[in-house]
Amino acid sequence: MTAHYLIHDFRQPSPGDVVVVHAAAGGVGLLLVQWARHLGAHVIGTVSNEEKAEVVRQAGANDVVLYTECDFAAETMRLTDGHGADLIIDGVGATTFGGNLEAAALRGHIVVFGAASGAADGFSPHAAPCHCRAAIFGTSCALARRCCPARMT
Repeated sequence: MTAHYLIHDFRQPSPGDVVVVHAAAGGVGLLLVQWARHLGAHVIGTVSNEEKAEVVRQAGANDVVLYTECDFAAETMRLTDGHGADLIIDGVGATTFGGNLEAAALRGHIVVFGAASGAADGFSPHAAPCHCRAAIFGTSCALARRCCPARMT
């Protein structure tokens, strides 16, 4: 249910789109990796260690970034030849949000649905590294149930 909501309601990936999935080895993350690949996207999963990276590779991610070893935003830009991610799905929050702003493609979408590392700090659109070149959404399953109850049962 959560993966369906996240992959369809904000920006459904099209063939060739770049999708970054944070915490890609988790339950929702693995579903998102597989679903985005099924839709034809180039999927970049972020994980904390090599064991999780192998799980995400087996799930179908095109690339896996160990965010504990490198800057995922810079690596995303490198892997996409400077294009960035068309869709970033983030269940981590505080530790990834700033990098999301740097990794997003022009007119990309950032969807924050969780806060495993804490809530993302507030930001000023005028001070953001991307100068708000991306659409930013915050959501939760509770919000989805209130807004779209028929779709969440």
